[in-house]
Amino acid sequence: MKTTHAPTHTNILTPLMIAICLAVALPGCYYGSDAQYSQRQAQKRNEAGTQGMREATMQTPRGLTLEGDALQQRLVERTWISEYERFPNGAIGPYRTYDYYRQDGQFIHGHNWVYGEPVPTPGDYWRVDGARLCVLHQAMSAQPACYTVTQGARQALHFYIDAPGTPNHGLLTRVIDRNEAGPPKLKP
Repeated sequence: MKTTHAPTHTNILTPLMIAICLAVALPGCYYGSDAQYSQRQAQKRNEAGTQGMREATMQTPRGLTLEGDALQQRLVERTWISEYERFPNGAIGPYRTYDYYRQDGQFIHGHNWVYGEPVPTPGDYWRVDGARLCVLHQAMSAQPACYTVTQGARQALHFYIDAPGTPNHGLLTRVIDRNEAGPPKLKP
């Protein structure tokens, strides 16, 4: 005797929900694996970030491009301090990052999220290549990031992404208007 099973609501609803999501694009609907969903969400965040950078680039006067010796002299043996309203976990700040460009080419990054003296990471470096500043900060990327740097109002440095062929090429990524002589002095 052959046994048949009545279709379960899960077997019926799954294809139905996928069809509805595809047809109407309901918010919160997704299909595929968790990895695919995560990739789509990351792409949406990246696109929103790129749009924000485009808007900032259009609203910010570009300033005088620094290159070669002028750029190197502006950076070397100084700590450039960026301040943000929130910490990376969303907690209210101020969150500060400290980028130090040592004379010997060592790049040292620190922040006030987790205190402690910034320790140089072997292999992290900065170099000026004509009109480009290239920085390898291995905690962020295995590849160096390159920038065109301009000096704007109040001596602030403007960092524009220098990555031809990418969607972010030429977009303003940071404006840093605070700096101090010497290595980072982390402040609470």
